[in-house]
Amino acid sequence: MRIVSLHPLATDMLDYCGVGWDLVGLTHVCEKPKNATKAKALTVGSQRKFKYLNKDFARLAEGLCEYPLDVEQLKACLPHLILADISAPETNKFIEWSQQLLLTQTRVPVEIRHLRTDTLDEVYQTIRELGDLLGKKTLASKLVEEIQTHLDSWAQKYRHLCRGKKVILL
Repeated sequence: MRIVSLHPLATDMLDYCGVGWDLVGLTHVCEKPKNATKAKALTVGSQRKFKYLNKDFARLAEGLCEYPLDVEQLKACLPHLILADISAPETNKFIEWSQQLLLTQTRVPVEIRHLRTDTLDEVYQTIRELGDLLGKKTLASKLVEEIQTHLDSWAQKYRHLCRGKKVILL
């Protein structure tokens, strides 16, 4: 499977599950897994913009990724799966439209998965979904348990600092 990850959590999960070799594209902020020898950075920092061939490519790039996305490089990767945090309104319609656009451009059917990671529950759910998708369900469940255990121990250790306050974990 040829995978493009436009989300750092997905890239880390691919590495954790040992399937980084399937990664063919990622963002410039993702940490490239050691075994992801085919992976290319498909984005650049916000200081640079791409000139898109048409408005459809501009819409695709804007909806799939928060960074400027090189759609030509994305097409050249011939991905079977794109993992993204889609910012486009009407997410499901955007995914269908994007899959059709990429199919007409590359002749390769592509699945696009929208990853939600705004809350811890969404992060846990996303990890489990990626585990199912990658055939690594047990490993994904183990990772969720490890994160929960780590956060619980952190909360116990620092609870005296957090009374009545919200804490943001980065």
